[in-house]
Amino acid sequence: MGYSDLNISKEKLEDEILHLKQEIFNLKKEQERLKSQENISEKERLFELMFKEAGIGIGIIDKDLRICKYNKSFYDLFGYKPVDLKDKTYLDLIPKNSGENAIKIIRDMFDSKLDKYITEAVYLTKDQKKIWLKLVATVIKDQNGNPEFILGMGEDITERIESRNKLEEAKAKIEESDKLKSAFLTNMSHEIRTPLNAIIGFSELIAEPTIDQQSRKEFAEQVSESSNMLLKLIDDIIDMSQLDSGNLKINNRKFNISKVLNNLYEQFIKEQARSKKNIELLLHNPFGDSIAYIETDEFRFNQIFNHLLNNALKYTHKGFIEFGFDSNQHDEPVFYVRDTGIGIPNEKLDTIFNHFTKIEDRTTLYRGTGIGLTITKKLVNLLGGKIWVESNLGIGSIFYFSLPNKVMFLDIGNKNGQKINNWIGKKVLVAEDEVSNYEVIKASLARTHICLDWVKNGKDAVQKCLEIDYDLVLMDIKMPVLDGIDATRKIKAFKPDLPIIAQSAFVLKNERDLCIDAGCDEYIPKPIKSYALLEMIEKFFANDK
Repeated sequence: MGYSDLNISKEKLEDEILHLKQEIFNLKKEQERLKSQENISEKERLFELMFKEAGIGIGIIDKDLRICKYNKSFYDLFGYKPVDLKDKTYLDLIPKNSGENAIKIIRDMFDSKLDKYITEAVYLTKDQKKIWLKLVATVIKDQNGNPEFILGMGEDITERIESRNKLEEAKAKIEESDKLKSAFLTNMSHEIRTPLNAIIGFSELIAEPTIDQQSRKEFAEQVSESSNMLLKLIDDIIDMSQLDSGNLKINNRKFNISKVLNNLYEQFIKEQARSKKNIELLLHNPFGDSIAYIETDEFRFNQIFNHLLNNALKYTHKGFIEFGFDSNQHDEPVFYVRDTGIGIPNEKLDTIFNHFTKIEDRTTLYRGTGIGLTITKKLVNLLGGKIWVESNLGIGSIFYFSLPNKVMFLDIGNKNGQKINNWIGKKVLVAEDEVSNYEVIKASLARTHICLDWVKNGKDAVQKCLEIDYDLVLMDIKMPVLDGIDATRKIKAFKPDLPIIAQSAFVLKNERDLCIDAGCDEYIPKPIKSYALLEMIEKFFANDK
């Protein structure tokens, strides 16, 4: 082999080596590419695994707000099955009033104005139950960097939010309680010092040797009255404390309602005289003396009436105070105290039984601790009953309370000269919007075998009288849709001989005349006394015999 042949072999070898290097390089590139793809696939696999198994709800929405991908926690969170989410959009998961704001935020994210959004908001489950989520929303971009999807991750924080709200409510109540207690202590200081001032002052005057006997007697009465006032304040504070702690004990026994009410009447006749107010005190007992008994705590029963009567006496300057009871259709007593006092504003009707609530006006400062009605409500509830109030500002109020005790009778019937009415076949329409008032009427007429129909407004009363031949109508004056006055005029226009008895809770001077002028044949004030109602109806039915 010559020199030239060696050179040719060397060139071929170098070409082969170069080619081999190129092949090795290409193999390395391919190997790197394959390895990179393996890494990407592994990352995709890991992402998919985390997406599916994540403990928080993850969902992906497109530009049309459609839910195009979601994990198991997502549909568990909202209560949907995968098939349910096929046609759902993001707007199906939020309350309607949140839709406008949600759309704006989503648009801002797709318009690259926002890359990330974090919030705590209310969402709706499949059954429309509200849940609170902490939402983290992130924009997913395509290869060119343009927003393509929004990925949202939601954590259920409903329990945390509810706990926070409860804490805030508790804090607000504590702050309100502190304010009320401060006001109570300030007021209590005044209420205690007033009788103490009188006790100390008049006691010192009584000791003066120059005071005559008559003055000494008057001063002693002032000391006695102030001492009783102070004792009532202390009793109220102790009762309030025992009621709040649940330590007040109830001692039930059977007692005569009539006797208790008569004693209350005698007691408050004296209170009324001491007040020097031009007020008439009336007692309503539909069953007379020594007939009606109930079984409950007599002392607490007395206490309830004492608070209600004291309240009525405080806020009534003229007119009358009436108290007593009627029975409902179950022979359960419904007690009441009615007055023609200053009344209660509508905005305070719901809070009148709350701690330290007092009714004031601009001309008069009313003394008291503001816990009397709170004690009353708690006592009624403790006895298993309920209490409520109806009031017209400037006209008066009626406080009712019921007890779950049957009224028991020693003797009912003609032995006591009590007439039993039998009105079988008689039809009476009761137009009355208050359920409790209708129940009292129904109970009062229960033993007469009368047939009752009931409507809750004047318009329905007119329609009923057009359709049915009634023997009598009991027409409430104050009703919705059409009041009793206008309803009476309409009924009398086509049935002039149909007896109509007007009934009203608040007696104005000219109200009776208004009712009679409208065509009513008689007028009866509320609370309706059973015997008075029976006598009035009998007057009309007796003419038919």
